[in-house]
Amino acid sequence: MATAYFAHSAGLMSRIAQLIGRDEDARRYHALAENVRAAWQAEFIGPDGRLQPDTQANHVCALAFELVPSVHREGAAARLVELIRAAGNHLATGFLATPYLLPVLADTGHLDIAYELLFATAVRRRCGSAGTGSVSTAGHTSHSTTTPKAR
Repeated sequence: MATAYFAHSAGLMSRIAQLIGRDEDARRYHALAENVRAAWQAEFIGPDGRLQPDTQANHVCALAFELVPSVHREGAAARLVELIRAAGNHLATGFLATPYLLPVLADTGHLDIAYELLFATAVRRRCGSAGTGSVSTAGHTSHSTTTPKAR
């Protein structure tokens, strides 16, 4: 995850430097972003194009930060949907990837899945958990408490 964020951050720095007229810095950060992206691809994309580790978070960040070559984007997005379905339509992205999940699903043609997750999360929050606890977006179990009404 750190390498993905490194590539993303270097890319952002390149764009910022370009916007403020620091062309030499923009080129340097762009080269850094490309080098880190290449290193990420060499380490985390297998010969068959599958991402490792095979987690929701890795797939989300890889797609959001444009680390996946275009030839493998469709397959990575499909695998993300499979991972979500295998988890019973629950998130297992953690706080670093969760903000990017719905936009990634929408951008890769899975808007229906994005809406399913959005509405399911909203319903769980509104209604509370059915049991003693519920799984949060970070994968932790939380217990809801009820405060008695004042008389």
